[in-house]
Amino acid sequence: MKRNYSISMRLVGSAVSLALAFVFLFFSSTWLQALAAANRPGIALPAPAEPNMPGAVTVGGVITQPVTWTKENSPYLLTSNVIVNPGITLTVQPGVTIYGSQTAELQVLGRLDAVGTPTQPITFTSALDTGPDQWRGLVFNGGTGHLSYVTLRYAGNGSSLLGPF
Repeated sequence: MKRNYSISMRLVGSAVSLALAFVFLFFSSTWLQALAAANRPGIALPAPAEPNMPGAVTVGGVITQPVTWTKENSPYLLTSNVIVNPGITLTVQPGVTIYGSQTAELQVLGRLDAVGTPTQPITFTSALDTGPDQWRGLVFNGGTGHLSYVTLRYAGNGSSLLGPF
């Protein structure tokens, strides 16, 4: 969020006024929150907002019949947990990208077929796509899969098998 500040100052003590103006501009509310949190244990800053992904197919919930995620409809955004039921197959075509929101995971109780190619790999990543622990990831919970030419990155944010669901 961009902030615009207007400062009017007199030339009396301009060096001090200029220094104070710089400090004011530099320490916006986000910086002050970070400094306050760093000095007080137990205070957490809000997680960075996930990007708006216009055109992404949003998915969440339980998959109860065989489904294919196609390159034509890619990308897919997991807005909540997606569970592939036992006996059900989720097929992901080459070239598809799947983004996971911070609290989402793809849990496979059935089967996941994600077979990419060298020129059209399949990517599972976080919605932010910038660093580790940004989504829960891909969990095989009694399910099976065939994955080839697949990249899985930035997962590890408290899998349901290890922590709260």
